[in-house]
Amino acid sequence: TQDLFYTELEVETIRQNFDPNCYIFKNQQATKQTLNRPETRDQMRGSRYLHFACHGGFDPANPLNSALILAGDPLLESDERSTLTLRDGRNFDTTQQGLTLKEIYTNLELNACRLVMLSACETGLLSTQLTDEYVGLASGFLYAGSPSVVNSLWSVDDFATAFLAIRFYQEFTSETSVAKALKNAHNWMRTVSQTEFLNWCRTDLNFSEDEVDECELRLMDYEDFPFAAKQYWSAFNAIGL
Repeated sequence: TQDLFYTELEVETIRQNFDPNCYIFKNQQATKQTLNRPETRDQMRGSRYLHFACHGGFDPANPLNSALILAGDPLLESDERSTLTLRDGRNFDTTQQGLTLKEIYTNLELNACRLVMLSACETGLLSTQLTDEYVGLASGFLYAGSPSVVNSLWSVDDFATAFLAIRFYQEFTSETSVAKALKNAHNWMRTVSQTEFLNWCRTDLNFSEDEVDECELRLMDYEDFPFAAKQYWSAFNAIGL
């Protein structure tokens, strides 16, 4: 949707943990048509980690229409429409621009997967209207085979979320559980100062001076401890193993 300005920085930084075995769709490449290609599905089927950095939305009236929003694909034509409205009022046709919970249940096989990271808004909201089971995006990925999902409970800040995700992958090792790594990332977000954050970007993440300057400019909108407030980190939780 070209309005999440830190997702590319997020993905490019996290990618370095997994090179050279990465399979990435960025910006206008990340369409539903691309996702549905057999070679993409084969790659997802064999992947240990899936990371989505995008918009997400929960549909309380029709939970199976809850979706991760993909890039628009004007080449697709359909007489069917299924609208998902985000918190900001924007409407998306999930038949053309969303990976819906129904499609996750129906189409995805993730038996090799260790973790699905949903770096998006409202991916952890649930409905129990139609069944005694929890129904939400995370439950779909668990059903598809992933033992662990990191998801969010409300609309989240783009800048803070990008760096929470980056820090999470730094904490997540073969000796550390998903829940422990996320807790460590939460604690770091709560306590890091602006100076410590910028030094981390410079020394640990090897950001260029231009990238550090951009972060410093962005931090002008925050306090001395920029992410101490719960709104910046506590939306994200880990479910599964």
